[in-house]
Amino acid sequence: MKGTVNDMKKKLIIIAVLLFVMSNIMFNFASCSEAKTLTAEVLPVKGGRSGIVTIVHDDGDLPSARFMLKEFEEKGLCGTFAMIADKVVSKDGVPTANAAEWQSIVRTGYFDIANHTQSHTWYGFGDEGESGTYIKKDGTVIEYEYEPGHMTDEIVGAAERMREIFSDQKILCYVIPGFTNAQGYEGRTPEAIKIIEDNFISQRNTGGAGDFDGTKVDCLNNISDIDFSSLNCMMVNASDDYRTRWFEYVDNIIEYQGWGIYCFHNIWETEVPSGHNVAQSKASELFEYIADKSDSGELWCATLTEGTLYTKEYNNASLDMTVSGKQIELTLKDRLNDEIYDMPLTVRVDVFKNWDKAVFEYDGKTETVNVRTAEDGSRYILVDMVPDRGTAVIKEG
Repeated sequence: MKGTVNDMKKKLIIIAVLLFVMSNIMFNFASCSEAKTLTAEVLPVKGGRSGIVTIVHDDGDLPSARFMLKEFEEKGLCGTFAMIADKVVSKDGVPTANAAEWQSIVRTGYFDIANHTQSHTWYGFGDEGESGTYIKKDGTVIEYEYEPGHMTDEIVGAAERMREIFSDQKILCYVIPGFTNAQGYEGRTPEAIKIIEDNFISQRNTGGAGDFDGTKVDCLNNISDIDFSSLNCMMVNASDDYRTRWFEYVDNIIEYQGWGIYCFHNIWETEVPSGHNVAQSKASELFEYIADKSDSGELWCATLTEGTLYTKEYNNASLDMTVSGKQIELTLKDRLNDEIYDMPLTVRVDVFKNWDKAVFEYDGKTETVNVRTAEDGSRYILVDMVPDRGTAVIKEG
C-alpha cells in the first residue's frame, strides 16, 4: 500500500514538472511569436501630435514683440522673431538703443531668432560689387552702389552680428525678405540662393501650397515632402476674414497632419484698415485657438528652428529594431551634421502586451515609461531619441 502511495506521488510530481515545462515552452513560443509582430517608427510630429504650428513675427517691431511675449506667457506658446539686424545692431557691430530690451525678451525662452537680412533693402544681383537703380513703392528711383561682398554681409554678416547680440541663439533659419524698397526685384537671385543655402538650414517664404496626395492646401507644408529652400507660410492681413482664414489654417494643419507657419508683421492695439498690420484683439483670439489645440494634444507649437530641425531629421532618419527575449533594442541614425541636428525625435515602439511599464535606457540616461494601449489593443510606448547617440535598450519596468 505504501509503495502504491509513493508511486502516485512520483507520478504527480512528474506530471507537475511536465506541465511546468510545457507551460514555459508555450509561453516562450507565444512571446517569440509576439516579438515577431513588434514594430517601431519615427513619428512625423513631436509627441505623436497631429501637426506643427509656428508663429513668426517679421522685421522686429518692439511693441508687437512686447504684446506677443505677454500672450505667449499666458497661453504657453512659442514663436520666432525674423529679425532685421538693423533693429538690434549696426553693420559696425554697435548695439542699438533697443537691443537690451530685445535681449531680455528673447532670454525668456519663448522666442528664437531667424535672419531677415541686415537692412531688408535690395542687396544687388551678385556679390562682386555693382551699381544701378531700383524703384521704391512710392515710385521714387534710388541709385545704389555696392562694394564687393555687400550681398554676403547683408545675409551672413547680419546673422554673425546678431549672434553677438543674442549669445544663446544659433540663428540657423533664414526668412526671405520682400524688397518693398525695390519693386519687382526677387528676394533671392541665384547667387543669393547659394549664399543662403551654404549658411542656413531652411528658408521661409510667403504663400505657397503643400501637396497632400494630389490635394493642394494653401500655405501648408507636407512634412514628408518639404522644400526647405522655400517653406510655405500664411501672411496674415488686416483685410482677412480672420475667423475663417486664420482659424481654418489651424484646422487644416490638424486634418492634413502638416506644418503651418504664420507670418505676422505689426500687431497694433487698434484695428487698421489694410495691409499686413493687424489688431491685437484678433491676434489674441488666434493665439487662444492655437493654445487650445496645443493643450488638447493635437498641435505641437514649435519655433521655426525647432520645426526645421525636427522635420529635416525625420525625413533623413533610419531606425533599426531588434528583439532578443524580452529586451528591445533601437538604433536611430540620420545623414545630417550632428553638431547642428540635435533635436530629439519621437519614436513609437510596440512592446509586449503584458507590460504595464517599460524602462528606457538611452544616451546615458534611464527613465520609466508608461505603456499605452492603441485602439486595436496593441501596447506601445513613446520615447524621444536624438539620432546618432548609440543603441537604446527597452525592458519591462
